Amino acid sequence: MEENNYFYRKHQDYFNHENVFSMKTTSSFFTLLMIGMMSVAVLISGFGVVYSIVKCVKSIQLTTSGLQKQGKIVDYAVSISKDSDSGESKEMYTPIIEFNDNFGKKHIIRGNYSSGGKESSDRITVYYTKDHPEDAVIGNFFSLWGIPLITFLFSSVCLLVALKPLCSNIKKL
Repeated sequence: MEENNYFYRKHQDYFNHENVFSMKTTSSFFTLLMIGMMSVAVLISGFGVVYSIVKCVKSIQLTTSGLQKQGKIVDYAVSISKDSDSGESKEMYTPIIEFNDNFGKKHIIRGNYSSGGKESSDRITVYYTKDHPEDAVIGNFFSLWGIPLITFLFSSVCLLVALKPLCSNIKKL
C-alpha cells in the first residue's frame, strides 16, 4: 500500500485534473473523428446499395414493360487500353448500335461496355421505353444486371464493414 502512495505522490502532477481531462478530450476527439469517417463510409456505401436497387428495379421494369427491338451493330468505337504492369497496349471495342423504334425512327446508341474483340453477331437486342427510345439499353446480362449486382455486392460489404466500428464507437460516447 505504501508503494502505491509513493508512486502517486511522485507523479501527482500527472494525475491532476488538467491532465486527466486532456486525456479524455483527446480520446473523445479521436472517437468523434472515427465516427465521422465511418459515417461518411456508411453514407457512400448506402448510396451504392440504393443505386444498385434502383438500377435493378429499372431493369425489371424495362424488360417486363419496355419495348424490345433487334438492333444492328454498325460500328465500333476503338480505344486503347494500356496494362499498367506490363505496359502492353490493347485495342478495346465498344459497339455502336442502330435500331428503329416502333414509329420507324432510327436511333443510334453506344454500348456501355468494351471488350477485347468484336461481337460474333451483328444483331443485338435493345430495350427501351416508348417515351425515351434514345435511352435504350443493350439487352445482355452485363448491361441489365451485371453492373447493379457488382455495385450491390461491393457496397453491401463496405456498408457492413463500416457499420460495425461505427456502432461500437457510438456506444463509447
